[in-house]
Amino acid sequence: MNEIKTAFKKNQIENIYPAGSENHFWNLARNYTIKRWIKSEFDNLGVCFDVGCGKGYTISYLRKNGYEAYGSDIADYIPIDDAIKFAFPKTELSQIPHDITQKVDCILLLDVIEHLPQPDKLLLEITKIFPNASKLLITVPARQEIWSNFDEFNCHYLRYSHRDFVKLAKRLNFILLKSSYFFHILYLPIFITKLLRIKRSTNFPVPASKFSVYINLIISFYFIIEQYIIPKKVYGTSLIGVFSFNRELKK
Repeated sequence: MNEIKTAFKKNQIENIYPAGSENHFWNLARNYTIKRWIKSEFDNLGVCFDVGCGKGYTISYLRKNGYEAYGSDIADYIPIDDAIKFAFPKTELSQIPHDITQKVDCILLLDVIEHLPQPDKLLLEITKIFPNASKLLITVPARQEIWSNFDEFNCHYLRYSHRDFVKLAKRLNFILLKSSYFFHILYLPIFITKLLRIKRSTNFPVPASKFSVYINLIISFYFIIEQYIIPKKVYGTSLIGVFSFNRELKK
């Protein structure tokens, strides 16, 4: 995977994954969303693998919720303690131990492919390296019309739409099983910020006290609840989708 690079620079790592960021409402709600979709869309799931796992927050979360999760990242992250035995930092996919790649059922790409000018290469490589994986869960930043300095700082190439997911599946002979926007209520203030040409902060605010952790937990509950009451086609700042590999067409 030498030509497929998504690694962050040191200043980006510290801004995106500062210590304590796992308690921020965005991460809390996203982790719940990932778990919810895995539970509803993946029958009898065995092993999932988080490609581009960062410090391993999602690996830790999924394992605490009963899932056998592993992951890797090509960036120079130090995994958190709960994930250190299950994450492979500074590691190409081709270097993942064979005994793990063979037993993986589901691939997670959580806010990864937006960093790639040609995500198709990575996705096709995944189908080869994980021969027994049959489904892929992807999350991405959504809606190109709210592109901002935040995306430029984080080296994004695209904010995705449902139509982009459809095109992606068609190019790769994948099957898009289901997709939905989420973080709906965040869309409007970010859209207004874009109209007013106000720059977004590139720092990730970390809850610094027990009170702020509690407040972030409450806010995360709202973003969880809105997924049950707001139609999935209503725009949000993130998009999630489940794809199936059509391996018969690749033989």
